[in-house]
Amino acid sequence: MEHQFLRIVDNEIIIPGLEKTYTMIQISDPHLIVVDENSTSEHVQKAKEQEAAWQEVKKGFADLFGEPCGGAHEISTVRCFEKVMDFVKEEKPDLLIFSGDVLNDEHEEGFRYFTEYMDGYLGEWLFVPGNHDNDIMLQKLDIDGIQVRELEGVRVIGLDDSKMTLSSTQLEQLKHQLSDGKPSILVMHVPVETEHNTEAFQMLGSSFMMHKDRTDANGQEFIELCENPSAPIVAVLCGHIHGYLKNQLIPGRDQICCSSGMVGFVHRITVRGN
Repeated sequence: MEHQFLRIVDNEIIIPGLEKTYTMIQISDPHLIVVDENSTSEHVQKAKEQEAAWQEVKKGFADLFGEPCGGAHEISTVRCFEKVMDFVKEEKPDLLIFSGDVLNDEHEEGFRYFTEYMDGYLGEWLFVPGNHDNDIMLQKLDIDGIQVRELEGVRVIGLDDSKMTLSSTQLEQLKHQLSDGKPSILVMHVPVETEHNTEAFQMLGSSFMMHKDRTDANGQEFIELCENPSAPIVAVLCGHIHGYLKNQLIPGRDQICCSSGMVGFVHRITVRGN
C-alpha cells in the first residue's frame, strides 16, 4: 500500500450502550473522469482538459487546508480512486460510504466504470449524490428518497442535499426514521453551517455550506432538526469542501467533512460504545 499517496484520518463516534463495534470508511469527491473504447474524440479531449484543471484545483484546496498534495497525487482521477479502493479492500469495513461527487459531471463512461467497479466490491456500501452527480445517475442507481443502512444499535441515513436543501419526501422520511429514537449517523454531501461552526467555515465561500439564510423552508427545517439536541443524531458525515474539517453543529454533535479522494484522503470511522 502506497502510504505516500494515502492520508488516513481516524475518528470515533461514541454511542453509549452500543454493544458492537463497527468500522466505516468514507470517501468523498473523487470526481471520476473516465474515457473508454466507446469515447468520442470530443469526450477524450474534454477529459484531458478536465484532468489538467483538477490537478491545479486540488492543489489549491490542499494549500487552503494545509493538506499534502505532491508528485504522488499527479495521477488521473481513476488511478486515485483505485488506490483508495485498494486500501478499502484491505480494511474490509462494515460499511463503505461515498459522500458525493463520485463523477465529475454526467458522462456515460464514468457511470459505466463506477457501477462495474462496484459490482466487484463484496462489502456493504452507501452512495449519496453531490452537486456534480446528477439525476440521471440517481435514476440509474435506483436512488429515490433517503437511504438507510440498519446496524445493530445504530442507523446510517443517506441524504441528498446536493441542491442545498432536502426534498419534502426526504424530509418526511428522515423525520420518520428518527422518530423511534435509534442513534443515527447522517451522511450527505454539503455540510450544514450553524451558529456553532460558522468560524470553522470562514475560509470558504457561502456556496460550500447549507445555511438557514441561503436555503428554502425544507432546508431550514432540516437545519433545525440538525440543531435539535433531542434528535437522535450522533454525527454527520459530509464532503464537498475538498478539505478535512471537524466541527460541531451543536455542542456534542460532530459534523466531519471529508477531504477529497483525489488527494488520497481516507476517513476511517470507528463506531463503538462507551
